[in-house]
Amino acid sequence: MNLILEEGQELKKVLIVLDHKVLMNENNTHPDFIGPVYEHHPSVSEKFWIEFHLSFLKFFIRDFFFYDLLKWKLTGKWHPSFKGKISEVNPSESVVYNNIQNFSIRTKAERQIEQQPDLYYSRIKTEMKKLEPVTHELKLSTRQVNLMKEMKLIFLEHNTEFNIIFGPYWNSDQLDRSTISMISECFGADHVYDFSGGNHWNTDVHNWYESSHYRPTVGASILKSIQEEGYSNQSK
Repeated sequence: MNLILEEGQELKKVLIVLDHKVLMNENNTHPDFIGPVYEHHPSVSEKFWIEFHLSFLKFFIRDFFFYDLLKWKLTGKWHPSFKGKISEVNPSESVVYNNIQNFSIRTKAERQIEQQPDLYYSRIKTEMKKLEPVTHELKLSTRQVNLMKEMKLIFLEHNTEFNIIFGPYWNSDQLDRSTISMISECFGADHVYDFSGGNHWNTDVHNWYESSHYRPTVGASILKSIQEEGYSNQSK
């Protein structure tokens, strides 16, 4: 947020979507979240530019990923050697980014779900098998708590409308109440909304691309429930 302000931009409305993985990966150093997808741009991290680009280069050449990528691009066919590198399910997924609203849509997946839902979900049947729900117990660091309090002060200083949202999990996982309570103390309970645990968003498989990502329609529904129905984390 400081970077946004330094660039001369305004903070009129802010929506922060969190889950246990984001909170676990403090300083981007958690061993379970290592890789290009978790790299932060040097503008918002403490890394040098060369270190940032070398990290991507390292993963590009590791395990001959570049060779498998080239093979896939040339043949258009998935090969067992791609396992763990290139997804067998929808490897040619098309993604459209909305830079104004800051979200992405998987256009190919959306088209398949709308036109051939049974075929789409039959391919990921194993992944979508329900597991026993887990309560993720976290211990926020002093640094994390102080950063949240600092964010709240920035919001107040700039008259920013803000909300903190914990989205649903396919397996109905939830965050422990002590973590939610602590975050509510930092931002104010009227700004924190917890949609983890069992709810109607994780009872219908058609709300999900796969077990880790719900569709934009779920996000829109969540925002509507906040704006129109007055959903509160205190009601859970």
